[in-house]
Formats: sequence, C-alpha cells, structure tokens
Amino acid sequence: MSKDNGSYNLENDGTYKYTIIKGNNSGLIRRVLQTRENWSELVEKHLKLFNFKWAPVSRCCNFDQLCVNG
Repeated sequence: MSKDNGSYNLENDGTYKYTIIKGNNSGLIRRVLQTRENWSELVEKHLKLFNFKWAPVSRCCNFDQLCVNG
C-alpha cells in the first residue's frame, strides 16, 4: 500500500481501495472488483493511498534493457 499522499487518510472501515489504469483487461478487473462489497474504487486517480492497483505491465518496464532472473 502506498502512503505517499498525506492529504488523504485511508480509514480502517473494513473496505479496501483500488485504482485501475486503463489497458490490459482493466474492464474485466473493474467488473470483478465491483462485485465485491468490501472493495471500492478511488475516484481521484491522483491519490496514492490504495490497497490494489491494476496497470498495464509495459507502463513501468524498460524494454531496452535485458532483465535476467537468476
């Protein structure tokens, strides 16, 4: 969970917050999470306090460098 944004307090009310970045099956993930009573989507996308974030894989990857797991 990100705690970078000090202007927003994540309340311990039993609900989880999520944010979804468009792409990579984001519509499917949104529909599934909307069926969960204890999950709610963040309306303000700039907030960094959330329990789950869905984003396209290529958004944070540098494909110019070779990554080897070893």
